[in-house]
Amino acid sequence: NSRLSDKERRAAPVIYRSLCSAEALWQQGERSGDVLRGEVRQRLAEESMVSKVDYVSVAHPETLDELETATGRIMISTALWVGTTRLIDNLVLDPDG
Repeated sequence: NSRLSDKERRAAPVIYRSLCSAEALWQQGERSGDVLRGEVRQRLAEESMVSKVDYVSVAHPETLDELETATGRIMISTALWVGTTRLIDNLVLDPDG
């Protein structure tokens, strides 16, 4: 049962910020799965408390199939380690609102 230290807890919001950064690109019309995944990875790399990134995914929200082209509803997700704690988060984006 891992717990985040105060310093690690302050670093944890980088996960949501990284997903929101990719969402902003998507809202601007970016549809390359590789570009969106790269944006998340770049933002995560800026936080020194992130010790390991298990995955960054741009996928269909029901099938979880990875997408080369992020059209329709998509889910951007990541799993990473801050200290000894694995953190997971995702955003589901829908072009129809």
